[in-house]
Amino acid sequence: PILVICPAILRYVWKEQAERWLPETFGEGRVQVVDKGSQNLSTDARMWVVSYRMVANSKCGKFSKRPDGRPHNFVIVDESHRIKEWSSLQTKVAVKILQASRHVALLSGTPSRNYPYELHPQLSGLQVAGLPEFDDFKKRYCLEKMVKVFQQRPLKTPFKARNTQELNLALTSCLMIRRLKADVLKQLPAKRRQRIPIMPANTKLVNEVKEDMKNMQKSNGGPGKSMSEMFSKLATAKLPEVKEYVLDSLDRTTEKTVIFGHHHEMLDGIEGVVQKRLKQDGLTYIRIDGSTPMNKRAQMVKR
Repeated sequence: PILVICPAILRYVWKEQAERWLPETFGEGRVQVVDKGSQNLSTDARMWVVSYRMVANSKCGKFSKRPDGRPHNFVIVDESHRIKEWSSLQTKVAVKILQASRHVALLSGTPSRNYPYELHPQLSGLQVAGLPEFDDFKKRYCLEKMVKVFQQRPLKTPFKARNTQELNLALTSCLMIRRLKADVLKQLPAKRRQRIPIMPANTKLVNEVKEDMKNMQKSNGGPGKSMSEMFSKLATAKLPEVKEYVLDSLDRTTEKTVIFGHHHEMLDGIEGVVQKRLKQDGLTYIRIDGSTPMNKRAQMVKR
């Protein structure tokens, strides 16, 4: 069986895609998505899908081995850039599982978000021969400078990568398969990006946000409106224009449409106009937000 470790939001995506593309192997309930830490790995499953947090929080490392007590034969870690800090329990547990496994695959669109030293835990999980200790690895591939944080003594802090060609050669020659966007775009449908400027008619709210921003800058982050409050107020100011644009977009297309939003107030406003508009044509919609149970999301998308 295969153990997949991924962000919680992707667990049912893995299940759906495995059943879609490899039905002979993973069909008929052979993929188990672990929803609770109290669940045990099923002996009938051919794929177990577990979230990072669940692996880190599991008692006695219950997901670190197969139900028969033996190490996992094949482990896939999706969004593997999440195991980047050795101080994180999530990283320590994941690396331990990888090192005990026979076969390992790490998947990520962004293996290193900041500095090369973040690659060290992933390389440790792959058990790369001759991998230097963490401090030596960081010195080799990161430039450091002394930075004083508040009143504490100065600390060495990475600020730039170095020896990048050497590191790239080491990775690509033995363990990393890299695919550039240009290589795979031809396999994907055409996509168009367009930024739509919105000028809120509610200038009163916009001016209040501007004033709050000025006050925050003057107080240097002291007491006052928080960034989240200001963003929420700005979302309220933009809502009428956003709803108008959404309705206009729906009138100009016959294709399925996906709308993303951040604030609940924005989502509520969009949902109201979408529901009313689609009802006229006998169409329906789904809404998925943070309150939607994980085990229902994939089923809702299939609708």
